[in-house]
Amino acid sequence: MDVFDLDKTVIDQYKAFARSFTKIRSPELKAKVDALYETKRFWPEPLIQLNPHYAAGGSIQDFVRAGDLEPECAEVFRDPRAAPDATDRTLKLRKHQQQAVGYALNNQSYVVTTGTGSGKSLCFFIPIINAAIKARKAGKPARTRAIIIYPMNALANSQAEELRRYLGSDHPHVPTFARYTGQESREEREAIKDNPPDILLTNFMMLELLMTRQDELDRKVLENCRGFQFVVLDELHTYRGRQGADVAMLMRRLKARIGDPEHPAICVGTSATMASEGGTDEKNAAVARIASKIFGTRIGPDAVVTETVRRVTDTSKSGERKLPGLSAAVEAAAKGDVGQGISNSELAQNDLAIWIETRLGLKNVDHKPERASPKSLQDAAKALADDCGLSEENCAAALRNALIAFSTPEHQRGVIGGRDEPLFAFKLHQFIAGAGRLYSTLRPEGQRDVTFSGQIFNPNNEDERLYPTHFCRNCGQEFHPVTLRNDRGRQYFEKREIDDVPVEADEEDEGAEWGFLMPEPADPDFAFSGNDADYPESWLEETNSGERRLKPAYRKRRAVLYEVAPSGDCGTGHRAWFMAGKFRFCPACRDVSNTSARDINKLASLSGEGRSSATTILISSILNWMNGEESDLLEHTRKLLAFTDNRQDAALQAGHFNDFIFVTLLRAAILSALKSASTGFIPEPEMGAKIQAALGFLADRFYTSRAEEWLENPSLKGQAREDAEAILREGLQHRFWIDQRRGWRFTNPNLEQLGLVRAEYQYLGDLASDDEEFSNAPVLLAASSDERHAAFQILLDHMRKGLAVNTPALERQKVEALAQKMRGQIKAPWSLEEEAAIGASVLMLNPPKRAQIGPRDEDRILRGTPMSALAKQIRTVKFAGRVIAVKDVPEVLEALLRAAKNYGLVEEVASPIGGMGWRLIAKTVHYRLQTGGQDAEVTNRFFADLYDSVSAALAADTALLFGMEGREHTAQVESDLRELREFRFRYGPDDQEKLAERQDQLREHRESARFLPALFCSPTMELGVDISSMNVVYLRNAPPTAANYAQRSGRAGRSGQAALIVTYCAAQSPHDQYFFDRKQDLVDGVVVPPSIDLRNRDLVASHLHAEWLAATEAELQARIPEHLDMTSSKRPLFDHIASVISGPEARQRAQPRIEAVLAALEDDF
Repeated sequence: MDVFDLDKTVIDQYKAFARSFTKIRSPELKAKVDALYETKRFWPEPLIQLNPHYAAGGSIQDFVRAGDLEPECAEVFRDPRAAPDATDRTLKLRKHQQQAVGYALNNQSYVVTTGTGSGKSLCFFIPIINAAIKARKAGKPARTRAIIIYPMNALANSQAEELRRYLGSDHPHVPTFARYTGQESREEREAIKDNPPDILLTNFMMLELLMTRQDELDRKVLENCRGFQFVVLDELHTYRGRQGADVAMLMRRLKARIGDPEHPAICVGTSATMASEGGTDEKNAAVARIASKIFGTRIGPDAVVTETVRRVTDTSKSGERKLPGLSAAVEAAAKGDVGQGISNSELAQNDLAIWIETRLGLKNVDHKPERASPKSLQDAAKALADDCGLSEENCAAALRNALIAFSTPEHQRGVIGGRDEPLFAFKLHQFIAGAGRLYSTLRPEGQRDVTFSGQIFNPNNEDERLYPTHFCRNCGQEFHPVTLRNDRGRQYFEKREIDDVPVEADEEDEGAEWGFLMPEPADPDFAFSGNDADYPESWLEETNSGERRLKPAYRKRRAVLYEVAPSGDCGTGHRAWFMAGKFRFCPACRDVSNTSARDINKLASLSGEGRSSATTILISSILNWMNGEESDLLEHTRKLLAFTDNRQDAALQAGHFNDFIFVTLLRAAILSALKSASTGFIPEPEMGAKIQAALGFLADRFYTSRAEEWLENPSLKGQAREDAEAILREGLQHRFWIDQRRGWRFTNPNLEQLGLVRAEYQYLGDLASDDEEFSNAPVLLAASSDERHAAFQILLDHMRKGLAVNTPALERQKVEALAQKMRGQIKAPWSLEEEAAIGASVLMLNPPKRAQIGPRDEDRILRGTPMSALAKQIRTVKFAGRVIAVKDVPEVLEALLRAAKNYGLVEEVASPIGGMGWRLIAKTVHYRLQTGGQDAEVTNRFFADLYDSVSAALAADTALLFGMEGREHTAQVESDLRELREFRFRYGPDDQEKLAERQDQLREHRESARFLPALFCSPTMELGVDISSMNVVYLRNAPPTAANYAQRSGRAGRSGQAALIVTYCAAQSPHDQYFFDRKQDLVDGVVVPPSIDLRNRDLVASHLHAEWLAATEAELQARIPEHLDMTSSKRPLFDHIASVISGPEARQRAQPRIEAVLAALEDDF
């Protein structure tokens, strides 16, 4: 996989999207913003990080031969990649695994702190399974010998799968294991009680419940663990603060309650990322100190197992020393001549491979090799250029080509009999930031300084202020949110952020007024002078004398002209217009904004995306590339895992992504249908069928490959399939209308808004020219046919976009019945949901007042009152050269509607809320393709190009976007559904078999059985869950710590392939921006060991109380209120529970337990 090409494609797509929402009128600002973008400020070069190779540590067979492991271990731990004729077919260990097993065999506690994907679980599985086999062979009674504690259930589930692979044999001495995590049924827990497994997988919360709850089942499960030999805390670094202290207390209670003092348990901790500042000795001492604190057992620095990495290139050479063949190797690689047909052993002699490994991948190569800090391609190319004497451009090309070649498996490089392994793999860490805000000085056009950094003063001139800069969404005129201050006679403008409304003025101010400052444009098209006639028509009224003036409500909103110096002081400088209060209109283009919206939504910033929109675009770009011609990935490896720190956001993001794919396909199908229309247009009644044909969602056998996209049961045949096709066709007709709604999807403009499609009304030209129709309407009779045409276009468009339309596709009862028919037949998102069904509205010229009807009824009408949005649009048309008065609006609208009725364009209908109203007759509407973006409401090349390219793909019958789907994977999702989604995401042969076996579950959850390319998950999935053959991980936000980043990024490239990790950092998130500016620390940062303090009286008391409660042997219910007398204001315990707790038997049993726990705490105090 050419991960560099993938990265470039993703960045190019994101740039096009992020910049598509902002229009900039000023040539100077546009040029300077373009120049700032060219610096790659928001999408810097990715960091390159080589995957390490670990030093070998022998094999399982070596331990068996030495008599250290039981012979059966050689059968349990088989190497699936070993050749059939190999003499040793057991697992080959890494050195840290060998060391860990050695500590366990010597009955010594230890901690393993190695990189993600280094195989830490084998460091405790091997000795635990060996001990269980040994006990079984010795005929010892069945009991639980190892307790493995995981921080999250997802990790316990994953590790259970790994154990299942090892322990699937029916050999008589093969150990057993079980999960006890709270996910199990009563029957499963009973089985664990009656047949104690050798290995118990649990989490610390469930272990606490086992220790405290005292029903028969819990007591027996815990008693089965008495004298346990191993206790393992996986992912040790996650236990910090109060939670870490609770776990440390739990360890002491566990050992005191059921441990064997004569044969103390071996304590094992694992962590992928825990380390501290300093050299190796200091780091090991810190790790040992925290592990000893948590386990309550002394673990010395010598028992900290760290990774030992090795070189794969020629160890006699190094990039730190002169490499004579480096220049020639770089020149060849720059031309693309690298790796093809050459084995890994031959590449190991290549001087460029040696340089990459010893300068980019490792450090201290002449002593004990360690991982090197990642570098950007630019920095690496500069270092290579310094060493080989060639240009940085050639070196960058050589590095790209070489890294791709070296990370490609031998057999894919044309090596006959080559292995399925590369020379070395690598990761690209790409960080992307939202553009956020632009800041500018107040100098005249051509002299301004601009920056992306939010400062008060210009760094180039401290006498000048910087102001946040936003832009009119219609024309691109710049506006600065400001506060006008008066300080002892001095007037000046001070910057404010757009959503900051200042508090009352300072004591020394004579006053302060907030609003927006618009520098006067220098171009000749600007005509605003501040006269009343320059303001929007809706702001004006006409006096009895015919004079037009501002209405009283708007007079205080009049723009005031100031001359403002770069310092912000008023009196001299550049001309600028100040508008107090919220942003209401743009003097440059007269565009009026919705007064109820937030200012941040009325004006554009540099980018218009939120975190969800950015994530959807980035992920869809990645998946598009994976499924494109540039990709050589196997079908079921074209996937990514997306992380977010908030589980609610995971559900939101999955929905956002799926909705984007659906809307894109729908609009592309509309566009494709119109492109192929033989007449140049499509009548409204035919749109559903034409869209369906463009999508290929047809019953015909030729389209069988698309059936899984829209049919719940793709195996439907005959009439049943024909019926499903007809149902879908009706649904698409409805969807087509819904997509025309006004104000729908602000950050995802539809085809009409983009100027790609236009609606035409039959006979409209004839109607506008028919003077006879307006004989009773003097205003319209005096108007020209072009003026009438414009008025009709506004009226009919308003009705159409407001869904005041007579069409079966919008009849509410039919839509609800259609939704019912679709259920169980049509797959989401193409199906309709009854509760979300939208029906037609009615245009009413005299509707009830808003206070007289509810919100639901309000959605069923369009208002045509003199002060309505429709009236404001009608008053933008000049009739006989004049704008009509507000009082004339009802008469004009009534006349227009009566005339349109006579031509069969509209009809008068009963309103669902009483009274009469109007609807457009749908069959009179034709839809036509429009080229060149004419009459576009929104200029957005990204979406225009997107719909055009996908429509072309549909016409060419390619699978672009089909099969793209995202699903949530968090604790909010039922455990069995999470498991099904994991099967779908991995989609290996075993997973497909399991999905085939669980068809009933899939139907119950309305879950597909096909491959799932995107999984949106919470941190649940970061801790050790192994999903091989995954090339990309996406982070929706910068994670809390470098430890989290290491875990999440470590999910990609676990099978030795090149990988890309993309992290999105929101512009307005201080946390994200902190790490965006310190990305090196996040990728390669030092993780401070957890801070845990047990010298806390409340902490100790709570755990001693738990021991006392357990000593009562009282069976506790699942909910706390079930133990309390809720009828009393003091909520006391029920008498029968209180008497047991305070009784002499409980005291007698509790005292030795509490003394044992306190004894275990002596060293901590």
